[in-house]
Formats: sequence, C-alpha cells, structure tokens
Amino acid sequence: MVSEMNTSSTKIHPDPCDCPTATLIETNRSTLTIPRAETKTVENHSYTLYVIAYETLETKRRYSEFESFRTTLSKVYPALFVPPIPGKHSLAAYAQAHTSSRHKDEAMIEKRKRMLQRFLCRLIEHPILSKEHSLHQFLQPDVVWNDYLATLSLASSSSALKTPLLDSATSSSSSPISGESNFVSSLLGTNMSGQIIPIPTTSYTLKAPDPKYLTSESSFNNQSQHANTRFDRSQKKVLGRLEDLSNDYSEMGAVYNALSLDEVGVMANAVEQLGLSNDETSLQMRQLVTQLEIDFAEHVQEYVQRAAIAKQSIRHWHTKQAQLEMIGEALVTKQMTLQTLLKTEGQAERLQATLGQSEQQHQQQHHEGMDMNGDGDGDDDDDLASYDNIDTHSIEDGFSAVNTSSTTFPSSDNGLQNDSKGDFVSSSHDDHNNSSGDGDDENTSYPNAVSASAIRASRYRSKKWTSPRKLFNAMSSTIQGMIDVDPELTRRNQIETLKTTITQLETAKRKTLEETKQVSSSIQEELKRFEKQNEMELKRMMIAFAKTHLEFCEKNMVSWQRTRQQVDNMTISD
Repeated sequence: MVSEMNTSSTKIHPDPCDCPTATLIETNRSTLTIPRAETKTVENHSYTLYVIAYETLETKRRYSEFESFRTTLSKVYPALFVPPIPGKHSLAAYAQAHTSSRHKDEAMIEKRKRMLQRFLCRLIEHPILSKEHSLHQFLQPDVVWNDYLATLSLASSSSALKTPLLDSATSSSSSPISGESNFVSSLLGTNMSGQIIPIPTTSYTLKAPDPKYLTSESSFNNQSQHANTRFDRSQKKVLGRLEDLSNDYSEMGAVYNALSLDEVGVMANAVEQLGLSNDETSLQMRQLVTQLEIDFAEHVQEYVQRAAIAKQSIRHWHTKQAQLEMIGEALVTKQMTLQTLLKTEGQAERLQATLGQSEQQHQQQHHEGMDMNGDGDGDDDDDLASYDNIDTHSIEDGFSAVNTSSTTFPSSDNGLQNDSKGDFVSSSHDDHNNSSGDGDDENTSYPNAVSASAIRASRYRSKKWTSPRKLFNAMSSTIQGMIDVDPELTRRNQIETLKTTITQLETAKRKTLEETKQVSSSIQEELKRFEKQNEMELKRMMIAFAKTHLEFCEKNMVSWQRTRQQVDNMTISD
C-alpha cells in the first residue's frame, strides 16, 4: 500500500508576521549597519562577532550564523534571488596578497563587515524577504540562533524547509502485494517501492518549454559566462598588476635613494626627489588597489554571485516544468496500464462465467444419470472419498506406489484382496514383491502387469530425496505457491493500487501546474528587480572606478610636478 502524498509546496510568500521587528522594518526604513566586529577567545579558540545595529537593536552574530541563515532562506524560497554573502574561498584568495597575519585577519574582517551589511540591507529592502519571520528573529539580540534553527527545523520538517521536489510520495513497503505475478509487474513497468511522483534530473530536456523560460535561460547563461570569464577575471588581473607595479615603484624608489647618496649638491637633491616620488607613487598605488577592492572588486564579486543565484532559480523553474511533464507522462502510462488490467479482468470474469455454466451443466447431467441408475447404497461415495487420503511416494514413474496402511481401498475385480490385517497386497504380484528384497514397507501396493525390476526401481526412487529431480520439483512447487498464491486477487489488488496512484498523480499534476505558474510569475518579478538593481550597481561601480583613478592621478601628478620643478632648477656646469 502506497503512502499518502506530501502536500508541501514551493513557498512564494511568507506567512503574516506581526512581531515587533516586523513592525519596525515596515514603519522605519532606516539604514542597517555593522559598525564593528568583536573577537572572542574561548578555550584557545578565537571567533569574530559582527555587531548589527538597526534602530534600537544591537545584535551580535557569527559568520557561520549568517551562512546558515542564508541557506535557510534559499531552501524556503527557491524561486527568489536571495542576496549573497562573502564566500570563504574568495576571502582566502583575497588575503594571500598580505604578508602580515594580523593585517590579513583585519582585512578579511573588514571585507566581511561590508558584504554582510549589504546582505542584510538587501533583505530589508526586498518586498517579500523583508516580511520573513526568520529575518526578524535573526535581528533580535535575545534569540539564540542555533536554538531557533532547531525549533524551525522540527516545526517545518514536512513543509517549508524541505526542497519541494524531494517531498514526493514513496511507498511504505517493498511490495504492496505479497504474491505479485510477473505479468502484473511487467504491466506496471515500475518498482512499487520507488517514487510515485517522478523526480527529474538536471539533464532532462523539456519537450514543451515556456518561451519566457527559454529567453531568461539564454540571457543569464550569457550574462553568467560574461561575468565569470571576463568581468571578474579582468578586474582581478588589473588589481594584481597594479599591486605588482606598486612593488616595482617601491623598488625603483629605493634604487634612486641609494644613488643620491653617491651624488652631491643639486644632483643629489634631484635624484633624491625622484626616489621620493617613486616611493609616494608606490604608496598611492597601494591605496588605489585597496580602494578599488572596496568600491569595485567586492561589487564585481557580488555581481557574479547574484548572476549565479539567478541562474540557480531559473534552474529550479526548469525543474518544475520538467516535473510537470514527467507527471503527465507517468499519468498516461498508469492509465494505459489500468486499462490493460481492466481488460484482462473482464476477460477472466467472462471465462469464469463460461466455466461455471459448463460445470453446472455437467453436474446436472451427472445427477440425471444417477437418477436413472437408482439411488445406490452410498458405498461408492465412501470409496471415492477414501482416495483423498492416499499418500504417494513417487511421482516420476508411470504409476504410483500407494501406502494403504491407513486407507480402505474398494474391492474390485482387478486382483486386489483384503487380508486379515486390513492391508492390501497384489494377489497377482506377491512373488514380485517378496522377491524384491529391498526392505520396503509391507503396506505398499502396485498396479497389475508390472515387472519386478520396475517395482524395485520405484521403491529405490521413493527413498527420502535420492532423486535430484524430486527435490527440484518440490522446491519449484513451493516457490510457485509463495510467488503467486492467487493471481486473480493479485490482479484486483494491483488495479486498486493503480487507481490510487492515478488519483495521486492527478492531484500532483494540478498542484505542480499551479506551483509552476507561481514560480514563473515570481521569477519574472525577480528578474525585473535584478535588472534594475544591476543597472544601479554597475553605474555605482563605474563611477567609483573612475573617481578612484582620478584621485590617484591627481595626487600622483602633484608629487611628480614637485619632482619636475626640482629637476628644472638643477643647473649642469660645463
């Protein structure tokens, strides 16, 4: 018997929440900040707490808590573009350029502060995620986040926190019927212990995809590829080369300063000024790299992450469409299988009715013949009933060795006589039985006209399990009885199971169709917000990139103008 189908669905909108934090977010759209970070040490283990300041609230959270919070949101809202947080690997790569471990930790903490702050600000500004109660709890200082997650997991184990496609119904036993026949199994075409609701793979090709989905998928594939292979890689190369150029200027400045020590007078001053300008250029270029990482590189990384998140949500859209198609195909297959079984059941019922009529006619003819021969004394009926208790020892011969120790065999003219002990022996084959000499039971009778050698062979094969064929036949008979005790009952049970499965598939198809429409609508709205947000972010990034270079060039120009004036004032004697 299959289990009931789980009724969980893709969550699109949060449940209504009237907690104080929700009211605070709704009425006050003030800026959330992470002004500082605190490092704690417990039993030689250090960790960092990021202080979240929002209105009157001040909450401290670890990076791992941010990570679990975002994972929860992504599972609850697979159709929404949940903002990214800084990744661990990218932060490690970022810190490789720094030599001091203390400076490395400080740079990583500062970067996380900025990116985690933008993560929370985007959640508060989101029209749907800002109403999520888990966000309100995350901002509460008196809420222990791990305890809240445990409570949330227990309360939502069968609904929100589960991936909707993994909530398909499964059967509760390995086989719904104890005696399932091979014929029915071939008709079902599936293992009854498997999934009732089909689970599509990522490589599934849609047969009738939504045109909007095709447009979105193509656009984001190109955008994601451009962001990963060109935009992000190019800005990393630029920053790396600027870092190398800064080191080259520092090395060049040291060379000019050493050279000025070998000169005297005006020449020494000019060479020294040239060295100072190189040192200042090196310092300003390092500041340029740092500022570009803050105002440009971090935003490029978030841009790449957001593109990947959007692509993942579009993949979820693809999965819902694929599941809808597979449910439709499975429903058609089950309906065809049910029609085949119903047709077979109808044929079996007609055959049974025909056999019943024939048997009834045969019995009627038999009773008419009995009436014509007279009533009789009933001895024949007792003789016929005695055959049910006959124990056969061998089934491989042309006859059966019959144990008559506990049976009453009817008297007839075939040469069998009843002795004084009530046992039957063959009157025409006593010599054969006595001369066999194999120690068989005395209470064994054989048919007439049988040779002594045939009797001895039959007695030999009837001893225990001397014949392998006898053991195989017995095992086959037993297994066949276990496999299919009642084929008709098996078929009827399979018909009922198929009807239940078809009902569940029809319900799942209606529900999945509704969810697919909701996912499509939600992703379309998210794409509009994504494009608008990207335009603003790219504009801000380009302006920051240009302003940072402009400030660097202005400061650098002032330094080199002083050097030029120093060189121009230098006079060279003939």
